[in-house]
Amino acid sequence: MAEVNVLPIYPTFREMLFEDKGLIEDALRVYEPKISEFTFTNLFVWRESHQIQLSRLRNNILVKRWNPGFEKFFLLPPIGNEKLEDVVETMQSLADNKSLLPIYGLDRQHVTSLKETDFTVKEIRDSWDYVYLVKDLVDLPGEKYYVKRKNIEKCVTEYKPEYESLTKERVADCLELQTNWCNLKNCSANPGLESENKAIRELFLHFDDLNVFGGIVMVQGSVKAFIIGERLNNNTAVIHFEKANHNIDGLYQVINQRFCLNALQDFKYVNREQDLGIPGLRQAKMSYHPNFFIEKYLVTPVEGV
Repeated sequence: MAEVNVLPIYPTFREMLFEDKGLIEDALRVYEPKISEFTFTNLFVWRESHQIQLSRLRNNILVKRWNPGFEKFFLLPPIGNEKLEDVVETMQSLADNKSLLPIYGLDRQHVTSLKETDFTVKEIRDSWDYVYLVKDLVDLPGEKYYVKRKNIEKCVTEYKPEYESLTKERVADCLELQTNWCNLKNCSANPGLESENKAIRELFLHFDDLNVFGGIVMVQGSVKAFIIGERLNNNTAVIHFEKANHNIDGLYQVINQRFCLNALQDFKYVNREQDLGIPGLRQAKMSYHPNFFIEKYLVTPVEGV
């Protein structure tokens, strides 16, 4: 096993360990990330399906990640305060550019800092993060949120849902809900859902050791919905997972509103991650009227440069 908290020097990588938590969280705290991928929790719980590996270059942490959709490895943006173009230039020299991986998750400012002759740039719309004002998701103001308010009102009237903070004592109940949800959706036959199922179970396995917080909704004494998030940066929280009993209309709207009301009052924004190009998921995320998107781009080295 690799020595704890010692990362190999680029271009050598090693697998991510739970013991890297302090190192990564300290770096991210200074870096103030915007993309939802950049929390220790997100990297750790997806580390198997995304084959997360780590390296370092000077004071930068480099993350290599398998992307199932593209069926190839990408680098995430370097975690550090050094200029991107300087880090990339050094990586190019060390890798002779022949083995320099595409870099995924760069924003528009990052992309414009790189030499256009050296890279091709592709906008990855399916990976854009949806960012909302917490106040909007609590108040659901105006005509555009009318349907959301009506769904919540109907759910409250018919089912009398009760919101609670998620504690360790409720983890087993949440896992039971996740099992039932997966049985309904046939997760084992869908690689994406099965990977998510494993990530959720990994999170609950380490629930006490990760910097996450969550909420549940009880109906008639049973957990019928759960939601889990954490701090992304100084003014933004990120929601990683949200599941609810599909037989209870309006329950997703209830837990989203109650979680924002009870758990996110210290944040201005909430990042609800990407839609992965799934039409129903995109429609659901757009229906909450995002305040803005975190646009993401993929830059690929031009061969022969």
